[in-house]
Amino acid sequence: MGEVLRVILRWTAAWTLIGASGGVAMMFAKVPLIAEPGSEVEGVWSFAFWIPVFGAAVGIVGFVTGFLFSLLMVFFKSWNKTVEARRDVVGKYGPRILCGTVAGTLAGLFFFRVDHDAPFVFAGLGCCSGAVSGFVRSRVLKSKEKKLARNV
Repeated sequence: MGEVLRVILRWTAAWTLIGASGGVAMMFAKVPLIAEPGSEVEGVWSFAFWIPVFGAAVGIVGFVTGFLFSLLMVFFKSWNKTVEARRDVVGKYGPRILCGTVAGTLAGLFFFRVDHDAPFVFAGLGCCSGAVSGFVRSRVLKSKEKKLARNV
């Protein structure tokens, strides 16, 4: 249970940071929230509301995707162990990329009524998140192997 909560927290934090960065970019691009005729907005800081709005919205999507990803990783734990035992690229990244893609697709289905492309976009984002998760995990495992080799 602790690992599931850590995964959800990591995904939420990472996506919130990405959303806040996107909000900063939208602030500097001076994207208006609601374009009303005749309204004049002065300065870049008038558009600073994009930072918390975009950060929170993308953080919620990261939370949902991370939650679904961690559930899929738990449900397919026995399958993951057999695939991760391989020493090739599929063993390192395969299960996480697959679970990330499925989690992204499921998260995108919530927005299907608004945009029919959402499941595909979210599947791509989930795939990228799963790849990053697999890369981080392989780095952690490598450092643990080095520590064990030094202790022996």
